[in-house]
Amino acid sequence: MKSRRKGTAEDSAGPVLIGYWKGHGQRRWPDPRDFVDASWSADERREVAGYLSNGTVVGECLGLSPCRFCGQHNGHREFTDGTYQWPEGLAHYLWVHEVRLPVAVVAHIKSRLAGFEGDALDRKWWRTARIDLGAATSTPPYTWRERFASTWSQDTGTSTPPPVKGPARVRLESAWHDWHSQKQSDLVIYAKADALRSALEEATRLGEVTDEEASLYRDILESAPPGGPSRGRHLPAGDVRRGHHAAAATSALVPGE
Repeated sequence: MKSRRKGTAEDSAGPVLIGYWKGHGQRRWPDPRDFVDASWSADERREVAGYLSNGTVVGECLGLSPCRFCGQHNGHREFTDGTYQWPEGLAHYLWVHEVRLPVAVVAHIKSRLAGFEGDALDRKWWRTARIDLGAATSTPPYTWRERFASTWSQDTGTSTPPPVKGPARVRLESAWHDWHSQKQSDLVIYAKADALRSALEEATRLGEVTDEEASLYRDILESAPPGGPSRGRHLPAGDVRRGHHAAAATSALVPGE
């Protein structure tokens, strides 16, 4: 049996979370100052930082995390490569503040990069590939977006459909889709939250949304700022992880990167 090294990604059944740092209200994470190493090879640092600048996006947050060194806004998304999962702004710490990651993480990244080199590229399979017209519409394993859509349909399947899909409902659905697009600043977050609230109020007043749908929208808006900049406040950089299905649809509140 293959032995596992304690403290590595091999110990976990899923991706290992890295790159979150100690900050206001978040004392469990390590201090990034303990990871500074100006002697780290510039070439290796550049390779690792470049790798961390990209990945599969697995979540978007409703606020921007400040860098623990310089305070700049440092992203709102989470990336993964299937083995590790990290906040979008982690590469900034390597590029700008000379942070060095543990050997296990660096070795993993370099092995992945090395796998893209050489003559192992398969050029034959795609030439004969075909779609399976008999396949299911959604292929397992299911993503959290598919699970949320399924839960939504189950929660609203027994309700009476809205009598009319008028302009208010169209506006509500448009605001809902806009809510899931990238949010780049606090002002944008406030504006999108207000737009979704306003659209929900109008659709509810005109009877173009069911009670069950309205309840799900309100659950989602519980994680949003209370209003515009004059009434709201900046969200703390916390480690609010995913909760019930409505919160999962909008991911974490603010990354603690």
